[in-house]
Amino acid sequence: MSFFYQEQTVIQQILTPSAHEIGQRVSIFGFVIVFVFSLHLVISKREQAEEQLARSEIKYRTLVEGVDHAIFIINRAGTIDFANNGAARYLNTKPNAIIGLTIWDVLPESLAHSLMSDIETVLSQDKSLIVERCWQLEKRQIWVEFNIQPLKNGSVSADTIIGTARDITDRKKTEVDYQQRNQELAILNTIAATVNQSLDLSQILDNALNEVLTLEMFDNDAKGMILLLNEQSHSLSLAAHQGVMDDHPCLHHSVRVGECLCGLAILQQQIVISKDSSSDPRHMRRWPGMPQHQDICLPIKARGKVLGTLNVRVPLHREMEKRELDLLNAVTDQMGVAIENAQLFEAVNRQREQVRILAARVSNAEEGERRRLAIELHDRVGQNLTAMGINLHLIRSEVPETNQIMARIEESFVLLDLTTDSIREVMAELRPPMFDDYGLVATLNWYSEQLSMRSGLAISIRSRDVTRHVASPSIEIALFRIAQEALTNVAKHAEAAHVAITLEKEGNLVRMSIADDGKGFNPYLLGEPEEDHGWGHLIMAERAEAVGGSCRFESRPFFNGTRVIVEVPQ
Repeated sequence: MSFFYQEQTVIQQILTPSAHEIGQRVSIFGFVIVFVFSLHLVISKREQAEEQLARSEIKYRTLVEGVDHAIFIINRAGTIDFANNGAARYLNTKPNAIIGLTIWDVLPESLAHSLMSDIETVLSQDKSLIVERCWQLEKRQIWVEFNIQPLKNGSVSADTIIGTARDITDRKKTEVDYQQRNQELAILNTIAATVNQSLDLSQILDNALNEVLTLEMFDNDAKGMILLLNEQSHSLSLAAHQGVMDDHPCLHHSVRVGECLCGLAILQQQIVISKDSSSDPRHMRRWPGMPQHQDICLPIKARGKVLGTLNVRVPLHREMEKRELDLLNAVTDQMGVAIENAQLFEAVNRQREQVRILAARVSNAEEGERRRLAIELHDRVGQNLTAMGINLHLIRSEVPETNQIMARIEESFVLLDLTTDSIREVMAELRPPMFDDYGLVATLNWYSEQLSMRSGLAISIRSRDVTRHVASPSIEIALFRIAQEALTNVAKHAEAAHVAITLEKEGNLVRMSIADDGKGFNPYLLGEPEEDHGWGHLIMAERAEAVGGSCRFESRPFFNGTRVIVEVPQ
């Protein structure tokens, strides 16, 4: 009964709770509901996060596996913890086959050591590193760029790296080609500057050959020659050489085109290469003791015309690449232009020297003719005038003063005196009477006085450190004729009031300056003389060049007059 009563009491308490119990029960029930709901939310969010994480993992795994670059994780011991498909493709295997291996198991030893050193650097210095490494893969050389970073776990120091590797072979090839092209352009610029800094053919060829043989492609192990073509004899003559043996036949006499590889390059107008000239049947110009060697013969051309050949002798083992041969061809083109310019310069100099010699001969012939005419005027015309004067004196003494004939005789005396004076002036113009005895300065003074009396032009002469004779007779007469021509031009065209002539010595030069205060002219028109003007300047220049000197003109139209400056050697 007691137990039953107690059970019934509990049931009654449950079924008929008090207000306090009801509140407790409601609180507990609400707590349970909130707990269940919160648990549901947590589970839902976790499921969403797991789903999102799974999607992200798929996305990033797809990204990692899909990229062309190699992605890998390697620990401090060099063990590969992860490798993507890109890394496996580099090694021609599958990712699972290399995970767990060391880098020494999958990479060449030298590359593995370099990469391990880079990993140690990244881990010890706790910083990223980008390096480029060369890799010999399946009989071809590739360049790989490694980007390595420490893989940290929170604040704990990393003992693992994550890295990427990508093939940069094409980029490196482009860089190398670019560097080689720049180097080739620099070489061509250097050779162009070398061969164009002089117009002396011998110096050009020596400098050009030296620049060619010091190219990196030859490793200071090449010898060379430059041979020039003589079209008339159809032969080649040695013009420059470096490192050639003393018994080489080209050092002693020229070679006919067709006897050697150099001549073959000229005939074919293209590069000729012999792997061993000592046994090459095309090279008929062999000699006892000729060493084995390679010959590279390149024609030297300018505007399609062959001028000679460049011969480079290299060791047997040296293999020439196409780009190196192209560079040598470009070098010979530069040499061809320089050689042509030098040959043209030599031809111009020869012609100029011939013109100078001819002008000197003409000038000497002119002075000889002037002297002869002066002597003829003195000896023949002068004697006849003297005889005529004597006859007129005799006639006047026999004719009465009142006779009308006497007036005619007096007129004849006046004409005779005028003619005699004119003849003397002409003789002085042809050959000044004091020139041989008193020299250039005295002759200029005399001529200036004569011209001043005729034209009213004021002429001053100043000589510095100049004695009676400033130079040889031929040079003095040239200077006098130039001054004579210049003064005549001033009197005729310059409308000047004063002329200053200065003679001075400087070193082994004699300088004469003729300056006026006239209206001037345009000196650029001197190269195109017309019928009425301009020839006097050419005559002055030719007279100066005939004695090895020079003549220049300084002037401006309508301003500051004109200055003629002549410089001749003593």
